[in-house]
Parts: sequence; C-alpha cells; structure tokens
Amino acid sequence: MHPGGVRTNIGNNNGRLYRWFLHNITWHFLKDPGISGDAVYYLASSSELKETSGKFFNLTIEEKAAEHALDREKQKKIWNLSMKMTGLSERSNSKANSNQ
Repeated sequence: MHPGGVRTNIGNNNGRLYRWFLHNITWHFLKDPGISGDAVYYLASSSELKETSGKFFNLTIEEKAAEHALDREKQKKIWNLSMKMTGLSERSNSKANSNQ
C-alpha cells in the first residue's frame, strides 16, 4: 500500500532552508494524514477485500506493482539486509536458542 505524499512532521528537525521549502512549497501538495489513514483502515478491514492478498494499492486503488517490486531475489536481499541492520535476525535466533 502506498499512502501517497502525506503531511507529517518528518523533516521538521532538518535545516531552516529545508523546513521553509517543506512548509511553503511542498506542504501544499501533500495529503492530510487522515486520507491515508482512512485508506489503510479500509484496506485492512474491508469485507470486499478479505480474500485479497499480494496486491499493490495506491491509497484504495489497485495498481500494477513496479517490476523491481516483484523480483523475488531483490525481496530476499532487502529482507535479509533489513534483518541484519535492525539486529532482528540475531535477536530472533538468540531468543529461539534460549527457549531450547
């Protein structure tokens, strides 16, 4: 699910020029967080979509995912890198070993 450009506090601790650009230029093109929140809620709770899995949505509109997003090898690499960078793989393994 892609929430679209959303008006959040991200970037508010960046430099003065960035904040000025964000609030005076970019801000006007971003969506209210409620719009994206409603879309997430709908996708998660809609009875119409309860059998839907593995699809890509731009807000509530189903779209074809980009080719690189469908590449299983890239998915595995990103997953493994994410697990390594967050330390989750080590924690998961340690937890599993301590329970034995």
